[in-house]
Amino acid sequence: MVSFAAVNPAERTARPVGVVIIAIFLMVLSALPIAFYLLAFLIDLVRYGPGVLFNTPIALFYFFVMALPGLLGWGLWNMQNSARVSCLIVLAICAASGILLVTHFGIVSFMALLYFGYLLWGGAIAVYLTRPSVKRAFQPEIEIINFKDL
Repeated sequence: MVSFAAVNPAERTARPVGVVIIAIFLMVLSALPIAFYLLAFLIDLVRYGPGVLFNTPIALFYFFVMALPGLLGWGLWNMQNSARVSCLIVLAICAASGILLVTHFGIVSFMALLYFGYLLWGGAIAVYLTRPSVKRAFQPEIEIINFKDL
């Protein structure tokens, strides 16, 4: 069992404020849809009875997809470098796949407006997570992964 009481506070790096904001945003972005989806599922269960349970595999898939931002946020909150890298990869995949969305709906559409807004915010998050000062905050885990302590 690992005890954090023995860790010297001077040895711990401070958690950057931007990482805290991004982590909380991702966890809320995940928790709200999950809560509303569970509420809707319970309402359907009361209204239509146990026949709704046939949709459980689809509901579990939706639950998994909605939980991914929360898992990334939890990893960023715990200063895990793997969560930082995964967040950058997910941002890049969403930005690249959004091109298909824009080509389908057209460059002048509401979906294109949402996509360009996503590019603005997602790009800002990606630029922030790749800053050298933020990378240094994740450095203790990088050193453990590279086995520099052994």
